[in-house]
Amino acid sequence: MESNIWNSIISKLPNPHFLQTYEWGQVKAKYGWSPLYALWTADGKFSVFKDTDHWSLETDQCVAAALILKRQILRNGFSARLSILYSPKGPLLDWTNVSLRNRALNDLQSFAKKRGAIFLKMDPDVVLGTGVPETGGMLLIMAGRL
Repeated sequence: MESNIWNSIISKLPNPHFLQTYEWGQVKAKYGWSPLYALWTADGKFSVFKDTDHWSLETDQCVAAALILKRQILRNGFSARLSILYSPKGPLLDWTNVSLRNRALNDLQSFAKKRGAIFLKMDPDVVLGTGVPETGGMLLIMAGRL
């Protein structure tokens, strides 16, 4: 997968973030993290790619994506089979879509277990609201003072 393909995919998803870009994965790779690229398609497929040279999905069908950074845990100087996973500002998806949200979280949980991860940290930018929240007549009182 080339950087422009991955970045094109995430740019079409809600709230794309720099920390989910291909380039950020490459920066983190220089500091001991292994970047993995997870995709969910409209037809229900979940795929995780490590090798960026083998890209075969129809990118227009992607409904969610996540850059996942993996780091092996060292114990007594040896690499244990355990790891930690981190998806900075991800996964990227429509968080109001309950079925997609549940599917993505379940897939990530299964993926983390299979990879021997002790945890998967995620911190997506989920928009809770915009503008001034309406609180009964308070909005009218404040507007009257302007």
